[in-house]
Amino acid sequence: MRPPAPGDHRTVPSRISRTLSAGAVLLCALMLTAALACAVHAAPREPDAVSAGLVVYKYAPEEVPSGAAFSYFITIYNPNQVPEGDITFMDPLPEHTSIIPGSVYCSDEAATVVSEDPVQIDGITVPAGDMVTIMFAVTIDPATPQGTVINNSGLATDGVDIYYSTSNPEVPDEPNSVVVGAGIGATDWYIAEGTTGGGFDTWITLQNPGLEADARVTFSTEEGPLDPVNVTLPQQSRTSIRVADYVPDQWGVSTIVHSETNVVAERSTYWDRNVMGNGSTPGSPQPFEMKGGHSNLGVPSFPVIGKGAGEVGGRTTFFPEGATAGGFDTWVQLLNPGDQEANAKVTLMTKDGPVVEKDIVVPALTRRTVHLDEYLPDAFEVATEVVSDVPLIADRSMYWDPDEAGTEAWEMIGGNSDAGSPVADFQWLLAEGATGGGFETYVMLQNPQEGEAQVTLSFSNGGGVVAQDTATMPARSRATFRVGQYVPDDFNVSTEVTSDVPIVAERSTYWDNRQAEQPYEMMEGHATIGANMPSTIWMMPEGSTGVGFETFLTIFNPMEVQADVFVLFMTQEGPRAPVALAVPAMARRTVRVSDYAPNEFQVSAMVYMLGGGVAFGAGRDAGQVPVDGIVVERSMYWDRRGTSPFGPWDIRPYEMMGGSASSGMGQWMFR
Repeated sequence: MRPPAPGDHRTVPSRISRTLSAGAVLLCALMLTAALACAVHAAPREPDAVSAGLVVYKYAPEEVPSGAAFSYFITIYNPNQVPEGDITFMDPLPEHTSIIPGSVYCSDEAATVVSEDPVQIDGITVPAGDMVTIMFAVTIDPATPQGTVINNSGLATDGVDIYYSTSNPEVPDEPNSVVVGAGIGATDWYIAEGTTGGGFDTWITLQNPGLEADARVTFSTEEGPLDPVNVTLPQQSRTSIRVADYVPDQWGVSTIVHSETNVVAERSTYWDRNVMGNGSTPGSPQPFEMKGGHSNLGVPSFPVIGKGAGEVGGRTTFFPEGATAGGFDTWVQLLNPGDQEANAKVTLMTKDGPVVEKDIVVPALTRRTVHLDEYLPDAFEVATEVVSDVPLIADRSMYWDPDEAGTEAWEMIGGNSDAGSPVADFQWLLAEGATGGGFETYVMLQNPQEGEAQVTLSFSNGGGVVAQDTATMPARSRATFRVGQYVPDDFNVSTEVTSDVPIVAERSTYWDNRQAEQPYEMMEGHATIGANMPSTIWMMPEGSTGVGFETFLTIFNPMEVQADVFVLFMTQEGPRAPVALAVPAMARRTVRVSDYAPNEFQVSAMVYMLGGGVAFGAGRDAGQVPVDGIVVERSMYWDRRGTSPFGPWDIRPYEMMGGSASSGMGQWMFR
């Protein structure tokens, strides 16, 4: 291993994964979990230019929920040419915290843990040009009020000099602060789409990045809500709920999730034309045996940040994607989670402007479905705007088949869905995209403004930005860009969209091992709405690497500097050891989940960027969009022809018969 330089953190996680015991993996995970952190302190004190001493880095969450656990992660770096020995590390426990017994860890096995409260480790030796890693976990007193600042000022000493581990290199004795807050995730989630009728099978996937929590899941149909289902979510885990076990043979099922702590919720739906009359049998067929599928992240109970074209906070939703011509069939699902009637206006927009407006009434606590083909048939480019007088949850689902006429949705060969965006904005980032092999990718833009939009698209691959284009969009219109025209034959393509007025961007990818000419002839596809801000943390509830499944994380770094990230996988049994990755500047990196968590039918993921912090707000103006963070999406493929769960696949993703994708939950979603 090469000697690490100050500020080079990529060597740290690889050392952890080789040396941590199984019990320590959970403690390391506690440090990384997004439920317990919103950003990290990552500004190390540089060594003195004349006589370099030890350099102590400390990472700690910036925001942690009361009652939750988190870890301090310290590295003692020796930049000198000779070893430094007989070092003592001391860290008094901060007020409002208590140590998790057995959590103190030091990578120098010869060192001695003298005490855990306070933390004291004696006899540490740091080799020349190398580092030693220290970790310990604490729990915040549940009675600690939000807004409380928890200070910590651990130090290392060689008996002569003292080296502080702080977040401020200019003030060595400044404490490392953690603020007690809400943490990432939400206690309430709403999912409009879902069906168990015909050949459909729907699942709700819940990612709990914190301590064990009790959740209540309520399913709502056109007749209203059913009795809630109580679920216990183990700490830092993934839990799946098959909707048909509770609401069988229902064409329209929405879901409301309430948890006592912050979680992240997603919905996955599978279908197959051969399942009709067989779908009530649990486990027959398995989802990976079904021909098609789609998924999308739920909607949390709070508004996101952005420059909206209408009201924000559940009253307006934009869907750039949609088509009703050829073999396409598009639906919009509306869930009213409130206790009063919702009056919604659905506006359909084409490349030339708005063409249809439809008023829809959604009773309290019920679900309604809008079939776009009934109002605007034979249109290949359809964007949708939903505006309601009360908060309303909307999803969009699209199916396709070359024999679409007279074909039910569950009989169609492909489909995708998305929860849309509650805001329009000046910048959009799309991590996923591929044009190699049998893949075809499109970027759809929706301009909901009353005037024209001047837009710029920048396409990046693993080496940075490789192509750009500009266009003018008419007022209240939809525009489509075929990515293969700009970046052909590339399996890793991300897109950045900027505009002089707030717009909305979405990405759709189709594939077929036959490489059919038209998207609606292709075997399957998936879509995700863009991210209007990067984030230092991303959560992805859905994912599977069990027999027949293959899952990928696509990480796009829009910054002009390299992004160093940790990836933490959470399974039904709990977290796996974190994985360290580097994503080059202005580039895209793809992570194959089965390389790190193979043969797991339930795998959630969290991607956590070291350093930086999200410096965004609703007051952003065009041309003043800071970039500090990454963007992550999840893509999942399946095929009943999958080989051994432990061996290599002989089927490429674009040859697989089913797939889905979802944008993750970023830190910006609750700021």
